Amino acid sequence: MFGVKQAVALVNIALAAIKHIAVWMCLGLLLSGQVGAAQPVLDVTQVGREPISLTQYFAVLEDPGAALTLTDVTTRVRQFPSMSASKNQ
Repeated sequence: MFGVKQAVALVNIALAAIKHIAVWMCLGLLLSGQVGAAQPVLDVTQVGREPISLTQYFAVLEDPGAALTLTDVTTRVRQFPSMSASKNQ
């Protein structure tokens, strides 16, 4: 039989797992909207040994306080010129 401490620990583990799953699902939803969009593609098979800037290949929306909702994120995607340009096409 579980004690209260073990039950609380299991609930905390389950909540952490649910949070991670939700984050990955949201990321998948955001990226699925960009599939097929006219985004630059880096073909690593054609790259030599010289350094390559990856700035044009991805964008970052920071949320250090983990306070953004899915609506906030989808609204703020317009902050990124390459993403908002492909959304309007």
